[in-house]
Amino acid sequence: MTKIHRIWNISSGLLILLAALLFFLDPDGGLRVATSFLSLTFMCRGVGSLFYYLTMTRHMVGGRTVLYRGMIYLDLWLFTSSLIDHYDLYLMIYLAGINAFTGLVEVLRSREEKSVGSPGWKYRAAYGGASLLIAVAVIVGCTRLHSIRLVVYVYAAGLVYKSFVRIASAFRRTAIVFVQ
Repeated sequence: MTKIHRIWNISSGLLILLAALLFFLDPDGGLRVATSFLSLTFMCRGVGSLFYYLTMTRHMVGGRTVLYRGMIYLDLWLFTSSLIDHYDLYLMIYLAGINAFTGLVEVLRSREEKSVGSPGWKYRAAYGGASLLIAVAVIVGCTRLHSIRLVVYVYAAGLVYKSFVRIASAFRRTAIVFVQ
């Protein structure tokens, strides 16, 4: 990991931590802010993926995958931004679905890393498990307890955990492979 990438991980982790603290301070307006934050994230990732496709991966193997990923992110951005004004049951289920999908992907990636013998599979498994727990807590808080505040608190707690993981990954040593 380069120094710029480390600085980016630390600064983005601190920004995520700041957003989580704001959610704890204002839980009533937090769901609207969380939706805006999610929408902005999808837009940045979509534009970044399309820019990466246009500048680098257009003629590479797997380049179309980057193009499709960028298009999906932009579609998710449009869908999320249309839900900002209607934050109710649909938005909470959507938030739970995003966290459940992320958690499932991370758990499957950790299983693949474990089979290869990578020592970092534990961090990925913990991250995926936390995302799955956030999804379950959001669904329970939404359907059983009918509490928007609880959902915002759970989402903020998940952001705190994810920011700590991002900051810790910046300080973790990266393996360097030498070819003899």
